[in-house]
Amino acid sequence: MLALILSSLLTLYIINTIKNLLHHRNRAIQTGLPYILLPVSEHNIAYLLLFETRFLIQLIRLLPPWLADYFYISSFKSRWCAKERFHEKYGPVYLIASPGSLTCAVADAGAISQIFMDRRGFPKPVEQYEPVAIFGPNVVTCSDQDWSHHHRYTSTTFNEKNNALVWSETIRQVKQMTEYWVDEYSTSPTEFLLSSPRDDILKFTLNIICSAGFGVKLPFRPAPEATTEDALGLFKDAISPPPGFHFTFRGVMGYLHHNIMSVFVANGLPKWIPRGCFPFFKRTFEADDDLRNRRRNRRVRVIKDSRTMRFWGIYAIHDHSDDPFEWEYTHVYPKLITPLCVMLETLRLYPSVVSPPKCTSSSPASITINNQTHHIPPHTSVNLNCGGLHYSKEYWGEDVHTFNPSRWDKRNRSSFLARNEGITGLVGPGLESNSIHRPVRGAYLPFSDGFRGCMGKKFAQVEFVVAVAVLLREYKIDLAGGDIVEAKKQAQRVLDGSATVLTLSMREEVPLVFRRRS
Repeated sequence: MLALILSSLLTLYIINTIKNLLHHRNRAIQTGLPYILLPVSEHNIAYLLLFETRFLIQLIRLLPPWLADYFYISSFKSRWCAKERFHEKYGPVYLIASPGSLTCAVADAGAISQIFMDRRGFPKPVEQYEPVAIFGPNVVTCSDQDWSHHHRYTSTTFNEKNNALVWSETIRQVKQMTEYWVDEYSTSPTEFLLSSPRDDILKFTLNIICSAGFGVKLPFRPAPEATTEDALGLFKDAISPPPGFHFTFRGVMGYLHHNIMSVFVANGLPKWIPRGCFPFFKRTFEADDDLRNRRRNRRVRVIKDSRTMRFWGIYAIHDHSDDPFEWEYTHVYPKLITPLCVMLETLRLYPSVVSPPKCTSSSPASITINNQTHHIPPHTSVNLNCGGLHYSKEYWGEDVHTFNPSRWDKRNRSSFLARNEGITGLVGPGLESNSIHRPVRGAYLPFSDGFRGCMGKKFAQVEFVVAVAVLLREYKIDLAGGDIVEAKKQAQRVLDGSATVLTLSMREEVPLVFRRRS
């Protein structure tokens, strides 16, 4: 009897799955755009959990590249791995029909500009951001109607005065961090090996956030002991906890960082699932200070963005045979043009957010591509694919897979981007400097675009540029290991296997050697 019930339920599930797949296929056909069929939705929780296992990742790597790409695009966690390959095959805009959803993948700069301008037709899917509403509604999770209210109170923290604090604190933290590395990891007077830089990079970013965001200056080097004589004593990064406490400040931050995704996952599950099943889920409470809650959520995002940008930059630089910091060194550094170009190129190859999400509302929305208008059905997910955009030869030239910061330098007249000189309307988020070439509007989305572009972009830019300038003025970075060819292959494998959590992140470490410049 039980077997009959189970087989009946399985049959009903299969029939319903096929029915939903055909329904979304018919909706895709009506748009006139190319489409592909996938047997599972990118929002299927069980399927997403599979991507957390090493077994599936290793299995996908053994598949032929064309087949592996179907697995990559079937989940938002691995979508970036397919980069531009599906768009080269199906065009700049295509649809993905699955049993659970219909998704429109967009890698056309003109279409993306239309989507950002049409706020009513292509709203932000705020329901996807519910898991990060840890401290209540905030500027990230709210709808367009409430966004202005939250923006009014949070944008004031991202000003030039605060950026000056970021500047000075970044210099202080970089110097302390390198001194700590030299003392702890030196293999000779002129170099040191850093096997696991991720935790130190996180600490570096948290320290800057604490200083510029909360007014608490933390030392990078752990203090011998903490004190409770004053409030600041509790924040000293001691080796052992202060009297009366069970954890050090760094230990608490590490614990929160390690378990934050458990909170996000539990927060995003259906409401009928008991929260007691998840040990790291937040307690229900009324916010005593709504403004503080909004700022905390913004800083969670800034921490993830700036941390990711920084060590992407470090890892990308190591494989550049023509060291960008040798370019007319004394002329470039006074205005920090080279570090800015490095940041822009890093975010082109490894964007923090690989697909800013949009959707259609309860009515169809239209986009025009090559003078042909296409109507996107209601309640369609829209994926603005940075992988397809940032690796498109149409917008970046033939060397799209090459880390080449000089493509951004305005003095480089041979750059592919130089052809855009004189075109108006190209100043997008992160592209305000007059010392750089600018791509076509809509072709570069590291800080999103439109009226809800990232407010913390200047914060992250200042932190990245100053950190890179100070660190790489003193040191050159190489891969660790005797066989440089094998080391590069391993590093590239780690880079290519990156996955999206909140932002694009590497699954493994890459050991690095820092050598002092002569």
